[in-house]
Amino acid sequence: MIDDKRDVPFVRLVVLNWNAGYLLERCLDSLHGLDWPKERLEIVVIDNASTDGSVDGLAASHPGVRLVRNSSNTGFGANNLALADLDGVDQVGLVNPDVVIEPTWLSELSRALVADPGLGAACPKILLGDGTGPRVVQNTGSVVDRSGNSRDRGFGEPDGPAFDQSDEVFTWCGASVLLRADYLADIGLFEERFFLYYEDTDLSWRGQSRGWRYRYVPTAVAYHVHGAATGLIGYHAEGHQLRNRLIFMTRNAPGRLVAFAWTRATVGLLRKGGPGFRTRAWALGRAIRALPWVLTSRKAIRRQRIVADRVVVRWLRPTT
Repeated sequence: MIDDKRDVPFVRLVVLNWNAGYLLERCLDSLHGLDWPKERLEIVVIDNASTDGSVDGLAASHPGVRLVRNSSNTGFGANNLALADLDGVDQVGLVNPDVVIEPTWLSELSRALVADPGLGAACPKILLGDGTGPRVVQNTGSVVDRSGNSRDRGFGEPDGPAFDQSDEVFTWCGASVLLRADYLADIGLFEERFFLYYEDTDLSWRGQSRGWRYRYVPTAVAYHVHGAATGLIGYHAEGHQLRNRLIFMTRNAPGRLVAFAWTRATVGLLRKGGPGFRTRAWALGRAIRALPWVLTSRKAIRRQRIVADRVVVRWLRPTT
């Protein structure tokens, strides 16, 4: 527990809920158990027009939580409702409703941000499940390949010494992360037209191009019931991921890699056929339809860069 409350950062924790049911209660219980001064902590739940009653009793069960009701489900970008005004806020935590965090999660991540002013984000060790089973890694920071495919670093591997070293990472995972408020003020908020998937990867690349860095902090631990909060599985998830991967690359990457990403997606569609063909065709078509606004946003993003492309793309992994 932090005893000296002087100069303790003020933190806003944001939980974006959509039909998370009992998982939301578990998540909020873990947030209330943090070893952080309560007067330096604000918890905000944004409800994306849930229909399962998961927030109906929130005022009674968690009276200190601020509830923001969205009139419709606008996807992961609805987090922006709690990020647009950060006056007086030093750090912002994003926590999915299907995530449970350990009591030291916030103090460990915050310590990393305070120690290094150049960090835009501190990333925890995210383990799969609810914390009652074997310790299996979901995310220790994310990696991106040259076609734009984003993957959880360490996904599915047993937790162990290999994941106990703190290091810098290319992108952070929006399921559980602590962000510096000045970072968001500098690069902007989530692009809401993604709806779901790649919003965090997009914001990470934009930050890298502005000179911000991200650090993995293994002593901060979260448990994630992976996929439970989205409601998308199988081909539906694949379609959103492919569409958004192309949009993400078109917005951020140098031209040769944008061309590579689109070529690979088109060739993959024509070659694979079979199950999922219609989903991939839908995704490619939706990405093409989005090009007018995507290309406009690309111009703005590219103008804001202060780091050369060659520096950023060194992070990219070979495409397999």
